[in-house]
Amino acid sequence: MSKMRKARATSLKEPASRKASGMAHLLSALHQNAAAVVNSKSQLNGPDQVLISESFSTTRRNESVKVRHEDQGLGSEEPISIPTMFRDIYEAYPDTVALRAKCEGKLKEWTYEQYYEEVRVVARAFIHLGLHRHHSVAIMGANSPESVIANLGAIFAGGISMGLQRQLCSDDIAKIAIDAKADVIVVENEAILKRILLIQHKLPELRAIIQIQGEPSLSDKRRLHRTHKKHILSWTQALDIGKETNEGHLDDRLIRVAINQCCTLVYTSGASGGPKGIMLSHDNLTWSSKMLLGVLRAPGFNRLPSPGEEIILSLLPASSVTAHILDIYYTMSIAGTLCFYDEDILNDMSSFFDAVATIQPTVFCASPHIYERIYQRFRENRRQMSGFQKLFLDWSSSTVRMKHVRGRIPNQTANSGILNQWQTAMAKNTVCKKHKEALGFQARTVFLSIGEPMCKEILTFLAGYDIVIHEMYGYPETCGLLSANIPKRYCKLGTSGKAVPGVKVKLIPTQVVQPLIDDDHTEAGEIATWGRHIFMGYLNRDGDTKDCLTSDDWLKFGVAGLMDTDDFLLVQGKPSDWIRLKSGELISPQRIEQLVRLEIPSVQHVVLVGNGETHLAALLTLQTKIEEVSQTPTKELSEEAKRWCRHAKYDLHFVAEVVEKLELGLQHAFQAGIDRANLGASSLSHTIGDWRLIPEAFKYQTGELGLGMELIRPNVMENNITCIRSLFIHEGTVCSNDQSNLLQIQVTLSPQLSQIKEEDESKASSRTSIDRLRDEVVVIAKREQDTNEIETVEVHYDGEITESSETSDASSKSSFGRKISDSLNNNELSNDIVKARITRK
Repeated sequence: MSKMRKARATSLKEPASRKASGMAHLLSALHQNAAAVVNSKSQLNGPDQVLISESFSTTRRNESVKVRHEDQGLGSEEPISIPTMFRDIYEAYPDTVALRAKCEGKLKEWTYEQYYEEVRVVARAFIHLGLHRHHSVAIMGANSPESVIANLGAIFAGGISMGLQRQLCSDDIAKIAIDAKADVIVVENEAILKRILLIQHKLPELRAIIQIQGEPSLSDKRRLHRTHKKHILSWTQALDIGKETNEGHLDDRLIRVAINQCCTLVYTSGASGGPKGIMLSHDNLTWSSKMLLGVLRAPGFNRLPSPGEEIILSLLPASSVTAHILDIYYTMSIAGTLCFYDEDILNDMSSFFDAVATIQPTVFCASPHIYERIYQRFRENRRQMSGFQKLFLDWSSSTVRMKHVRGRIPNQTANSGILNQWQTAMAKNTVCKKHKEALGFQARTVFLSIGEPMCKEILTFLAGYDIVIHEMYGYPETCGLLSANIPKRYCKLGTSGKAVPGVKVKLIPTQVVQPLIDDDHTEAGEIATWGRHIFMGYLNRDGDTKDCLTSDDWLKFGVAGLMDTDDFLLVQGKPSDWIRLKSGELISPQRIEQLVRLEIPSVQHVVLVGNGETHLAALLTLQTKIEEVSQTPTKELSEEAKRWCRHAKYDLHFVAEVVEKLELGLQHAFQAGIDRANLGASSLSHTIGDWRLIPEAFKYQTGELGLGMELIRPNVMENNITCIRSLFIHEGTVCSNDQSNLLQIQVTLSPQLSQIKEEDESKASSRTSIDRLRDEVVVIAKREQDTNEIETVEVHYDGEITESSETSDASSKSSFGRKISDSLNNNELSNDIVKARITRK
């Protein structure tokens, strides 16, 4: 009986012990939160206080991190908060124009005094509407002065600013708002408001929605307040609430702000599990903006701009980290002017050039796709010139191009002769200046490129018009800063420059990247960095944060890079995106894809495929108009794509019409562009053999594009697997893929199609291909001179094949190589040569 009682007592105690254990954990958590509140109350020295922390990273909104402060150098600068930096500029230059916007044909300006006061008013409105400390304000819509003011108002109120991409679906908006605890959502117009109203019942933290443009409908206001006790306000109403709110509430929030706590969230596409929130602190943003000044206007090489002299065109999406660093904080740090244009300039080419001509920016930062537009505009202008004008333009471009290519690389200088200097000055100040200023660019305009690396062809072409593009490289996790070419200091075309001042960069050796090392690049590996530009961590993602940090807290990306002898970084992308041919050769696809886009302006995306195959193939999508609210592609061709079709003698307006006309002759225009791109290939293995046109554009909603509109290659491959297989199985056929509802057009490589040239192509391109053919034949003949293998050498031209007699005598092979070389030198082969191929049997 006693044993039974003991057993029963034990069985009764076990649940009680578990309950006590759970209660103990709860009490411990409450005690820690209470201790944190007490400590925060004792540290009311904001907004420039630095809270004590032992870790360089965190995944919690209300936690602080250890500042990556250094003992000397640029990393030793005293940290400063965003409110303090803004206040200092406002007090020094209150009458300087800070914001300028063209809205409904009218120009509106904010001075720094008006700018600062309106930010404080909006911050008080957010506090009154229920914004808690370390909770967020989500901003969704096009770039505007109001979105920038709302961004800073959230930070002043002790909250977190967060931009939402317009292409996000409703479920993703809800997930992000819940993840970031969005108390207030600011939307651009009523169309976006309707999207938020569909999911607002899923957002328990939401207190208010503010509409910037127009007046919200009274029925929506009443319904939302009656059912969920939430408010819908216009921008004017929010300002009125802020003006009536006591300033003491805002001051109480400001003294609690800490430099090493999160103030901004930037969401990017995660490899799995949806978007990831990148946490950025005050120190991340203010320190990075100072380093960006050292890139754009390097002291000792450039004159620092005076207040109001630097003009920035707000071109990048407000949800990107570069827009925060450049548009808001860099412009603020130098008392510059940030300009907005009321039309969709990213998707409308005519509006884009109108905006540039109207605003005339002194700093132009854009993605490679924007520079491709400028490239096409110059080519279009050249087509409309007379023969003499083309001749004079070509001389001017080549002269200026040579000056930039030779004069901006370390250890190389441009020709310093008086005649050469006179020619360069004449070319630069007459022809180039005319074409450059026609687009709205000034002589002092600095050109930056962010995003994927650009091919040398477009860099050298635009350099001939005195548009020297300084490539930068960085990730949102590094505030967009990692390496850069610095204007008037150094610029090596085709590279991402050297490490940004104050930033450390190293390459971690990996076995995958080692084969890329050659005579020009002495170091290869995975790119890693250290500095105060490194983010705090991914919000609520401990595993992802740990995976991207090394044991000594360096940040790595999984991106391969090469370092040359002058310490210039050449980014090779992620090894998972490389293509390994059947021969074992590794190919990085970005440069080849960009060459195709340059030759076929109607194409939006090019994706190379060919893993494990003998040759490369390509998937193509067309440029289409973008739906304004959801930012999704439509079925109607863009104006540039329509113009290209007209040049090909087809008047087409929709994607379906292009697909219909492919078999009726339009495929020859596409193939001609592919062939011209193949002429720029570095080797035969880098040429494109086949291609497919996919009528359905790549979208974020289908997983093929990320939030930054970057290609998600694994998803592209998965969604088009049947189409890709047909590229290497079915030849010369037209097939349809019922699974993906796509139409693929197979076009085999035809030698005659490479003869199709655009109007502005000169005979020099044909001579260049012959020279390259001659060099390949001579090199291979020399390489095989000492071997005893039996070879067959084939040279294809005009549909004929010439074969050498099979012999094991090395001297006969060498003489045959010399014979081909001599015949090329004597121009026995005409300009109709399409391709030379040497095969070994």
